[in-house]
Amino acid sequence: TYSQHQPDSDYLGNLLRSKTFIALAAFDQEAVVGALAAYVLPKFEQARSEIY
Repeated sequence: TYSQHQPDSDYLGNLLRSKTFIALAAFDQEAVVGALAAYVLPKFEQARSEIY
């Protein structure tokens, strides 16, 4: 399962600094109530990118 092989802090820091990773969090006061994560994928058939 995912919880058994969680990445270390260095890996997560690099991911958050990446230009191709997007993370959004929704807060209610100080509590996280929602989150989204996405990747920017450069396309090969046109000079554009898509977000997944």
